[in-house]
Amino acid sequence: MTAIRRVMARGRYVSLALAERLAADLALDKGKPLHETLTEREIQVLCMIAAGKSVTEVADGLALSVKTIGA
Repeated sequence: MTAIRRVMARGRYVSLALAERLAADLALDKGKPLHETLTEREIQVLCMIAAGKSVTEVADGLALSVKTIGA
């Protein structure tokens, strides 16, 4: 209900989980290149897309849903 009320009042709502993730992201080493912050799975997905595979092909190849790949 809090989220709905805040949005209805033209405000913004951030869940506790998202706030924690944003705070963790801010704590990342700023001197580190962004690609070094990717997980192994994210690198797999990136490489498959770079190889020309479609989102559906990537999802099938990694046994994930298309929504997971697209997120």
